[in-house]
Amino acid sequence: KLVGTDKARIVSEIFRLLDDKDAYSAMARAHNPFGDGTAAKQIAEIVARAHR
Repeated sequence: KLVGTDKARIVSEIFRLLDDKDAYSAMARAHNPFGDGTAAKQIAEIVARAHR
């Protein structure tokens, strides 16, 4: 969730996630448009297979 650069808004959103179990749960299930965090591993495996 993008909340901007306002310090008060950032802190407010952090505490909302820490205090509101439903908000935290919804954020935890949200789709990540940036992938699953395994791109480097996948690329390394592809390169390793190509050089066998």
